[in-house]
Amino acid sequence: LDNYERATQELEDICIDKFNPAQLKVYYYLKVVTAVVAGDTEGLQESQMRYAGIPDTKCVYPTETELAEWIEQRDTVQMAEALKKAASGTDQYHYFDSCI
Repeated sequence: LDNYERATQELEDICIDKFNPAQLKVYYYLKVVTAVVAGDTEGLQESQMRYAGIPDTKCVYPTETELAEWIEQRDTVQMAEALKKAASGTDQYHYFDSCI
């Protein structure tokens, strides 16, 4: 849990003003994962909504249905594996990989 608390704080400290859509998609996906672990229902709903609103243009991200299923099951392992797969082709992979 300590790594997720740290990741939550690190995500809050990131300035996303200049993020492109692919970076925003990964960012909100990470916020979904950390909200699930923290049991933050409000943060989860907001992050999930923002994640769903960003088109998947460069990678293959989980569908909203898959993500909702994993959230319901609290399957953070599956969420982390899907993120690694989706983000592996992006420039920010090494940064985000350290958060997982």
